[in-house]
Formats: sequence, C-alpha cells, structure tokens
Amino acid sequence: MFNLRDWGADVWERSSRPIRVLIALGAIAIAASLPLLGGTFLNTPVADYGSVLVFPVAIFVIMALGLNIVIGKSGLLDLGYVAFFCNWCLYDGSFGH
Repeated sequence: MFNLRDWGADVWERSSRPIRVLIALGAIAIAASLPLLGGTFLNTPVADYGSVLVFPVAIFVIMALGLNIVIGKSGLLDLGYVAFFCNWCLYDGSFGH
C-alpha cells in the first residue's frame, strides 16, 4: 500500500538544502494562491474561503508570533497575553458579525 506521508518524508530527507527551500517556497506559493482562484471548491455555501480559513489562521499566526516574542525575549510565560486574546475573540464572535 502506498503511503504518501512516508514517501514525502523520504523525498525531503534525500533532498539537498536548495531543493528543500524550493519545495517549501512552492508549497507556500500554492497555499497563497488558493484564495485568488475565484469560485474554487474551497468556498462553502454559507461563507467564502477567506472568512472560513484565511482570517482565523492569520489571527492564530499573529498570536503565536506574539507569544514567541514574549516567551523568547523574557523567558516568562505571560498568561495575561492569552487572556487578552480570548477577550478579543469573545468580543469579535459576539459583535463582529
């Protein structure tokens, strides 16, 4: 039986660094071009691709970057940061739409 994950891992391990960079940049380019393909299979009858996937993922990426700065620079886990993020999510979920 063909296992796509193991095949991809083998290709990644056998590749040199420049090839790995090209693979990563290609994957990023494909993922970034998906919202630009108007009327794709990614749209749902209720919402479009951007509001369903792109914006929530971007919010979590921003939160992860902020936590990385807080924990990486000071070495302390600031749980107040997460509390403010949760408050913002509650507000946005209640009044944003």
